[in-house]
Amino acid sequence: MNFDEVRAEFECLPTIPPTEVTLAFIDKVLTVRNTPPVYRSDFAEIISDLITSLTDNYASVTHEQTLKIIEWVGENWDESDLGYIDLLISIVANTEVLPARAFLKSKLRGATGTQVKSMLIDMDKELSGYE
Repeated sequence: MNFDEVRAEFECLPTIPPTEVTLAFIDKVLTVRNTPPVYRSDFAEIISDLITSLTDNYASVTHEQTLKIIEWVGENWDESDLGYIDLLISIVANTEVLPARAFLKSKLRGATGTQVKSMLIDMDKELSGYE
């Protein structure tokens, strides 16, 4: 299975799928994260939508999913696109708090743009209340 097939299947899911379906589909999406052709913005949008579905059901990604998502975000980080970075920061912020904060702090240390730094600082402050 490749990313295009998974994306087509994603488009057939209900708006807010049951938690079990969403978690299983996140696993499926993560399985093809490095299978060409993967369009990073499309991948990020799908992950974001699935995480939003979980929060609508008062659920969250698993620890293993958190680690894989954060790894993918790190591999696809691109400070030249602020809209994309904002999406990535939002995705990370909606995973487990401790790994998310560690990742955001590491990106802050290497950030070159003032807007990106500001976005990272703001999200870290927001997440600090959840530890």
